Amino acid sequence: MNNKKHDVNLLGRVGYGMCNFGMNIIATIVGAFVTMYYTDNVMLSAAFVGTMLLAVRVLDGISDLIMGAIIDHTHTRIGKARPWILIGSIFCALSMYFVFNAPSGMSESMAKVYCVVTYILNTVVFGTIVNVAWSTLAVKVSRNPDTRASMISIAQFFAQLAGLIAGSYTIPMILYFGGYETGYKGMTLVFGAIAFISILLTGIVCKEYDVEETNDAPLKKEKKEKHSAKELLGYMFKNEYTIPLIIAFVLNWFALSLVATATVYFARDILGDANSMKVLNNARTLPAMLFLVIGVVPFFATKWGKKFTLLFACGSHIVSGAMMILAGGNVPLLIFGQVLRSVGSAFGSTMLMATVSDVADYVNMKNNVDISGMTSSVVSFGMKVGDGFGSAMMAWALAWGGYSAEAANSGLAQAASTLLAEKACFIYIPTVCFIILFFICTRLDADKKVKAMRAQMESK
Repeated sequence: MNNKKHDVNLLGRVGYGMCNFGMNIIATIVGAFVTMYYTDNVMLSAAFVGTMLLAVRVLDGISDLIMGAIIDHTHTRIGKARPWILIGSIFCALSMYFVFNAPSGMSESMAKVYCVVTYILNTVVFGTIVNVAWSTLAVKVSRNPDTRASMISIAQFFAQLAGLIAGSYTIPMILYFGGYETGYKGMTLVFGAIAFISILLTGIVCKEYDVEETNDAPLKKEKKEKHSAKELLGYMFKNEYTIPLIIAFVLNWFALSLVATATVYFARDILGDANSMKVLNNARTLPAMLFLVIGVVPFFATKWGKKFTLLFACGSHIVSGAMMILAGGNVPLLIFGQVLRSVGSAFGSTMLMATVSDVADYVNMKNNVDISGMTSSVVSFGMKVGDGFGSAMMAWALAWGGYSAEAANSGLAQAASTLLAEKACFIYIPTVCFIILFFICTRLDADKKVKAMRAQMESK
């Protein structure tokens, strides 16, 4: 299988990645700036914001499981996942707009209700629809592992590009449109339009087909039996890969979310210049984009295997953390540490996403079922929970450190305890996460099991 040509052309693979670009425009803006918006503009307490973000993200993870089951029971002439991507594109963009445009003059209670409702719509409802459908789409358009690796690599390039653009230009755009209410309104209109078009293109360009009927004769000969929901959940969780993969997703996206959210605070309060966030973001994204665009990641994975690639990624993150701990206020060393983080993200996030399809194949082939949507939703649950914990941890850390929104709005320095909390979120905690993740990744070799199972079926 590895030696066959791609069964999805370049347009289809690039089209698949465009959804990741649009969704990461939204995810970067919401992840990196919603805490600051809620505390500095809506004037909610950091403790409330942290608790709300985590509670909604846990609910978001549960909605992933429901959406996965819905996709598995979707039957249309254009496929299972594509309709949901097309439907969700406009609503994801609109929901981001409403998250950052709370009406002025509301009471504190009404402001809390508004923020909770709009954040739920953005993450639990419309974000879930698109994310789970997009993850499932990889299984539905190809069974070729090289094609999938290429698709995910291209998608991760677009994710890095989205992070670079959103992370570097959100604040300048807010200031360009006048800051505060008008600034957020203009920023969300521009980025919302970009995200909508990008997600929509994936739904238009990518074509699904019934892989089992067209490409997998051994499976076609076997008539699938109907299974209860309890049996299907058992298939998902009673194997050696699903739980470690969920934990890996939680840790990886917790650490990445925490870094992304802490960067603006680290730049403004510790380095003394909010505009240095652009330099830190560039260092964390540009090298990854280079690796992804020239195809180093899938080549590395093909030659040395996905598990080794994941271990290499974790090692890069760990060395990065050690370097930034030793750097202190040395900006060049901090930037180089961000470059190593970028390398780790390019290899690690790409391989984790590619492993989702391997685990889905493993569950489907081992049990003669098709629960690709449910399997994809389980690991999406891990991503959402990790991302939620990252956002919540930043808010909780600010509350613990005594963060003052009044001081931030007045240009005054934060307390020493606040600076320690911000530094812990930017450097210490993410490094610990990747040390734990290194040991978990030693168990993720589903791609080898799938290859062996396919070879066995083809020999019959």
